[in-house]
This record gives sequence, C-alpha cells and structure tokens, in this order.
Amino acid sequence: MKVACCFLEYDNKIWIVARHNSKTHSIEWDVPADKVKYDESSKDTTVRIIANETGYDVKEKDLQTLGKFDFVSSKNEPYIM
Repeated sequence: MKVACCFLEYDNKIWIVARHNSKTHSIEWDVPADKVKYDESSKDTTVRIIANETGYDVKEKDLQTLGKFDFVSSKNEPYIM
C-alpha cells in the first residue's frame, strides 16, 4: 500500500492537524496523510489531503518531495510513505 503524507511549513513552523479519536474521545495530533488511490500520483494525493484536512488550496508546483520511506503500521502492515 502507498500512503502520502505531508509536513506543512508556514512562518518557519511545522503545522500538524488535530484528529478526533471516537474510540477514546480524545484528540490525536498527526500530519495530514491518506492512501494513494490507484489513479492518483503521490503529489495529487497530497494536494487532495491538504485541501480535505486543512482547507488550504495548494498547487503541485508548491510541493517538495522529501523521499520515499518504508513504514510498518501499528497492525504490522507494510506501507510506502
């Protein structure tokens, strides 16, 4: 599975998003991320998740790829992030 995530930098600060965890009724902090759909590039996914999770409208040209990393979820599932 392929996952796109992003770090948003503004005013020399990295922004993260708050997510409501319905199981624990608490807030969890995270970076915007989602699965890459079969018909999307990683940058298309990143533009989509930034819009969905923050409301910001960014352009692909504004993104900088930091690399690809192997990742294993808490359920021991391998990902490419």
